[in-house]
Amino acid sequence: MALRLGAVAGLTTVLTGLPIADAAAATSSSFGTGGDGQVIHLLARLTSRTDLDLGNPGFDQGDEEVFTDDLLRDNVKVGHDGGVCTVLAVEPDGSSESQCVATFSLPGGQIAAQGLIALSATGQAEFDIAITGGTGKYRKARGHISGTFLNATDSQIAIHVTH
Repeated sequence: MALRLGAVAGLTTVLTGLPIADAAAATSSSFGTGGDGQVIHLLARLTSRTDLDLGNPGFDQGDEEVFTDDLLRDNVKVGHDGGVCTVLAVEPDGSSESQCVATFSLPGGQIAAQGLIALSATGQAEFDIAITGGTGKYRKARGHISGTFLNATDSQIAIHVTH
């Protein structure tokens, strides 16, 4: 997911290699619904982004970022995502918080997610957002999506799906 507003690259974009959240609860990393849960580990790579300066000039409350990413496993595209992040607050030190909504399209269905993402003044962040629903194989999906921004175009994500 990408949250790259202003000097930052976003919900699936990430800036420095912070460790990704632990995936202890799930046992499978394959696509589909097997068992009580699964974790799908992917690399999200930015394919397009538009920053909208909607408030006062400059990076501030109300600005938005619209993004799409390719979702990769072992450098092979297995899906894509897209979403929008809206800036809620920008602090004097340059850190910020945004509300992000994204949909992940994977083999067999889609997973919808949303949540708040806090970014440091340098754009560093880890995120953990709620899965709010899905379609196809994921129609009863619940859980969360955790990730780490690695650089201006890539983020490491783990989709923790429970049913």
